[in-house]
Amino acid sequence: MTAGENICGACGSQNCAECVVFPYGASRGAVCIACALELGGVQRQHSNHPKLSRRAIRKRMAAQQAEQPVATDNDQELALPEIIEWLDDADEGSDLPGGWKQSYP
Repeated sequence: MTAGENICGACGSQNCAECVVFPYGASRGAVCIACALELGGVQRQHSNHPKLSRRAIRKRMAAQQAEQPVATDNDQELALPEIIEWLDDADEGSDLPGGWKQSYP
């Protein structure tokens, strides 16, 4: 079973990433599939959880954002393994016929 990552902006239920859609874009928040169908005009089926009030939904979303760790900028350059270092050599193959170059005339 997948952990609930997103809170529905319409009913307040917590759902996994596969069970939500973003009908208004990622900045407007997630909506569960049942609420998305209702927004699309399909009659709402009886669900096992009641809709929460807008205030309760906002509190739940704020609590979820407070729990998420803040992303830090790690500007440290990571050393490439020796196997991949040859990819950064711009001159390799330029002297060979049929060799590739990163810049073209």
